[in-house]
Amino acid sequence: MRASYYNKWADLDAGPDPKLKDQAADVARVTTRIIDCTESWRRIITEVQPDLSLQTGTDMPKMIRVLTTDVRPDKYKDYLALVKSDILPAAQKGALKLYEFSETRYGGPNTQVTSIVAMDSWADLDGDFGVEKGLGKEGYQALLDKVRPLVAQSVVNQYRFLPEISYLPPPTAK
Repeated sequence: MRASYYNKWADLDAGPDPKLKDQAADVARVTTRIIDCTESWRRIITEVQPDLSLQTGTDMPKMIRVLTTDVRPDKYKDYLALVKSDILPAAQKGALKLYEFSETRYGGPNTQVTSIVAMDSWADLDGDFGVEKGLGKEGYQALLDKVRPLVAQSVVNQYRFLPEISYLPPPTAK
């Protein structure tokens, strides 16, 4: 998985990052190798919804859980309201360091949403975690009973950050 963040749509028009001029040959070589090793890919552009997200730190998460949800078209507004009224407060109460909620703009249905939760390790899943921790077993089950009628399907993926094979741009001076 590759994630790129942009501040505005016009940033997608920009060519290579001028700050990477010295690394251009390395980036081209790595890109070619990735393409040679890839059978297929797809690009999804989502827009993070800051009012439905939270972040308590700036460190790169060691792992993330990515939940992609196809919401029933007739229930989309109800789902967004439930995120705001129940899910986001439970994520805060569950002490999540990162809960990022985004809406699909390109590459998927316009009723598809993605939520990303930061994790330290697989062991986080051994007990109550995130929203479930914030609500408790019974409260979490009650939330699921509200969510299920609004959703056509959900897919969960887990990713681990591997710094040895990742590129992070140098921090920008303020």
